[in-house]
Amino acid sequence: MYHKFSHYYDKIFQSTANQIDFIKKRTPEKGKVLDLAAGTGNQAISLYKIGYDVSAIEYDHNMYLLMKDKMKTFQLNVQMIEGDMRHIDTYFPPLSFNTIYCVGNSIVHLSSLKEIESVIEKAYSLIKPDGVFLIQNINYDRILEDRVTSLPAIINVDAPKEKIEFERNYEIVSHEKIIFRTGLKIYNGEFLTHEFDGAVPLYPLLSKELNHILEKIGFKQINLYGSYQEEPYHSKSYALVVEAIK
Repeated sequence: MYHKFSHYYDKIFQSTANQIDFIKKRTPEKGKVLDLAAGTGNQAISLYKIGYDVSAIEYDHNMYLLMKDKMKTFQLNVQMIEGDMRHIDTYFPPLSFNTIYCVGNSIVHLSSLKEIESVIEKAYSLIKPDGVFLIQNINYDRILEDRVTSLPAIINVDAPKEKIEFERNYEIVSHEKIIFRTGLKIYNGEFLTHEFDGAVPLYPLLSKELNHILEKIGFKQINLYGSYQEEPYHSKSYALVVEAIK
């Protein structure tokens, strides 16, 4: 699905100051960081520019190429891997990173709870003692409990006449599967010039499931937040942001 949107990705999904501050607060100065499911590298670039040693993995080929072009254009020495998060333990030696983060609702693209646990276990092996694993998802406790079928569209007015609108809809199939249906509309003034749609299955990961996995694997402290501003998490929070300390 995402290859259709890759050209417009940076106009829809951008790194934010709150997001970068959240990661920075939990990572030692000049620490080693891994961006798991990096997209076109927006977070990786922001962290590299403030002094971190950054590696980035991206599965989608078009996204990876866009990230590679950006790193070359800005002459940034970020280690990039076009690869699958399910195999991260084959890309790096144990205890490589102070911080690994997987944000942007990425880990739920894995097909099952078993796959999610396997990836987190492999990430754990790559994190240094006292290092952290950071995860950010949509809050699926709320999605399933309230039977939420759509989220507010993301709208970006990129130029005086161009407007980009990204629609997000959910089809709840079961407690283990949601179909994420998207629509991308490009307007020139009031006229619709381009339209794309797509669908991808997601595993609607609940907070208690994620907390259980992190405890089982051995993280010594787990903190749940409702946003990057560290608001306390509750079942009606829009997002789930997790800090797991090794």
